[in-house]
Amino acid sequence: MTHPYRVQRLLRWCLLFVAGLLLPSLAMAQSGPYGNEWIVPNQQYYKIKISKNGIYHLDYNYLTRAGISGVNPQRFQLWRRGKEVAIYVGPNNPTTLTTATFIEFYGQRNDGALDVGMYKNARDHHQKFYSLYTDTASYFLTWSATTNGKRITPSNLAPVGGSHPYWLNDSVHVRTDVYTAGNELVTTYQPWGEAGEGFLSPAHGQQSAGGNPMPYRRDLLPVTSSLGPDLQVELILTGATANTHELTVTVEEPGTAVKRPLGPPS
Repeated sequence: MTHPYRVQRLLRWCLLFVAGLLLPSLAMAQSGPYGNEWIVPNQQYYKIKISKNGIYHLDYNYLTRAGISGVNPQRFQLWRRGKEVAIYVGPNNPTTLTTATFIEFYGQRNDGALDVGMYKNARDHHQKFYSLYTDTASYFLTWSATTNGKRITPSNLAPVGGSHPYWLNDSVHVRTDVYTAGNELVTTYQPWGEAGEGFLSPAHGQQSAGGNPMPYRRDLLPVTSSLGPDLQVELILTGATANTHELTVTVEEPGTAVKRPLGPPS
């Protein structure tokens, strides 16, 4: 016959043993950063939503409608993703908030950078330009009681030696036509993001419904200088399956039907 007090004692020891195993791991989990270290307790934060890239202008009326008054403009701070963003406070970085005070900053829409945490393997996260959830980024305007904010330093540089011999124009085109679930040959889906999962283009190629090839037209600015480096094209492609794939990239000059291969991908 098993005595109740012995069972209770054994359970008590088992619970203590399990708790002893969990405590070190809990302590390790709590010792790391949470991502909210930039927040100062009891400090006000005004949320600004940005859905398009561009320069944003916050005038005095905008600030007062947000309930901001009696603040030293030099103490304004702007935060995004736990990092302070440099802003310009005009005119001439004043110390008193007046009707002429304004804030300007370069805001960027949300991208897919934070989605990497949804993937078990970070290398499986390919779509870094388009979020799985929203295009809207959140900026937080606040003001410190003791610390001046990060500022954009205007520059008045005089040209030296005339105009530059050349300049490079960067252009990014992101395909987000459909949501792909990863390997099309697998019918079991994991709770985490898998390789090839995300918003991409439709499938293309000889064995897909998209047909062959995948045409893409992008008008480039004419090359007006031979002094600069060669143009570079960077492509990010994912396979619809885990099979071996062959890729050929060609370029066609306007007004011709001649396709010239760009060379093997690196």
